[in-house]
Amino acid sequence: MRSRVLAIAGPHGHSSTIPVTLISAYYASSARQQKLPIISHFCSLPRKLPPEGTTPASQALIALIYSIIRQLTEIAPPVLDCDSTCDLSAERFCKLDGTLKSWKEALSVLDALLRFAPPILFCVIDRLDVLEDPSTDGYIQSFVQVLVRHTMCATYVPANGNTRLRTALIKVLFTVAGKPKSLLETLSEDQLVFTQSLRAEHPRSQLRSHLTLS
Repeated sequence: MRSRVLAIAGPHGHSSTIPVTLISAYYASSARQQKLPIISHFCSLPRKLPPEGTTPASQALIALIYSIIRQLTEIAPPVLDCDSTCDLSAERFCKLDGTLKSWKEALSVLDALLRFAPPILFCVIDRLDVLEDPSTDGYIQSFVQVLVRHTMCATYVPANGNTRLRTALIKVLFTVAGKPKSLLETLSEDQLVFTQSLRAEHPRSQLRSHLTLS
């Protein structure tokens, strides 16, 4: 079994929003039909003005990582509550104050939860490109890097004082419009698929392959 990150990018512009979102919706629906564990988030900017000192993009980015964290806690194994090596106490979650000031703590929580993800996990994130803004520069890349790191190889998780090899199949799909900096600077060329049409065979074959458990 092979973990993998794949990004499918459609043409930039408002008209491309629905097509790339349909890819994510199809992918998520297919995974659920196969009864596979899946977490997902469809990014969008808030309609209301954000609090003073923040931007719509930063608020949407925080919503993204909190959404993924919440979904991971819902599928975390019950034994996690008893694992003394994993600090996911209420006090730690209270440190997440809804701003980028606690971003490093949020990344740390995300990383810990991914170490205890189910043996098979699919992740779908749509329209990461709408979050790109000077206020989020660097933050998005760090989020993507955490996800990529957990698909690179099997991880060692402490268990009862002894380390053990944990093999997990984690597949992540990003669907975006244009060429977002956050993915160009983080993913390799073979992980990025640029297409002008959803009918093109290359992205369709890549997507079918990504949905398999091989």
